[in-house]
Amino acid sequence: MVSDSITDEIRSIRRDLAAQFGNDLDQILDDIRKRESLDGRRYVSLSPRKASRQPDEPADAPERR
Repeated sequence: MVSDSITDEIRSIRRDLAAQFGNDLDQILDDIRKRESLDGRRYVSLSPRKASRQPDEPADAPERR
């Protein structure tokens, strides 16, 4: 497997961040939200879209109305 320095750096940062918060995803997300609120940028959250078909239906199934 070929080593990629950028990927290695990102993985290292991710491991350090996870260790900083004891691998607690809720704490990591709280920190991200706090950083977002402090950096002055405007972030957009899109509402979930309704699925056009059921997950178990084949893609070529006729639409229900």
